[in-house]
Amino acid sequence: MNGNKYFIPGSDKQLKHLLNYFEPRNKKILVIGSGCEECAKVFLQHGSAEVYLIVEDNDSLISARVELTDFKQIQTRLMEYDNLDFIRPKFDLVFAQASVSNKRRNKIIKELKRVSVERAIISIGELVNLSKEAPAFVNEAWERSSISPLFKDEIQNYYSERKFEILAVSDISSTLKNFYTESKNMLETALGQLEEVEKKYYKKLLKKISHESNVYLNLGGDKHMGFISLVLRKV
Repeated sequence: MNGNKYFIPGSDKQLKHLLNYFEPRNKKILVIGSGCEECAKVFLQHGSAEVYLIVEDNDSLISARVELTDFKQIQTRLMEYDNLDFIRPKFDLVFAQASVSNKRRNKIIKELKRVSVERAIISIGELVNLSKEAPAFVNEAWERSSISPLFKDEIQNYYSERKFEILAVSDISSTLKNFYTESKNMLETALGQLEEVEKKYYKKLLKKISHESNVYLNLGGDKHMGFISLVLRKV
């Protein structure tokens, strides 16, 4: 559908950042977030024992299952991120890509810890404010997309206070320019080229982020809107 297989904030850089610190072979992995099919494939190709991909809405679930038609080993499920169906700790890695940066963050993080085994690795991609006091037009864009970002200089304290060991932090805000540019281009030109099974999902997604893209690309939002990758260990 587009030239970039990783149509997500952070592109593939969060994944590459994680793989510097984590070996997926024979590990049980939970991937959380719409659009993360390619990330799930990479874990499978690295020899993971189990890979689950969790999304929160039916359109994302349908899109994921179409994208993963040839990857039956990847189990796709519909769950609320703050109320996962797994009863006991199960996963050696949780990979959460732009899926915790909302008002449910505390509950989601608590669930990610609950379903992870001791000393599991948690890879978090967080949309963040680059400035302490973001201007109103940036806050409005975040609000429209149901995003509740932390300030980038406070994000490590947030996770330390929740008893994570911080292994690595990387500012990959530079990926947002391509993400928002591609979002804008797809919104303007590509909807007519989508297959019917893709159209409903992507039309909804792209309209949701159209205002956010305009703020970032045209109104100076790039000075305030960022993306941080964290590699954490449960302790």
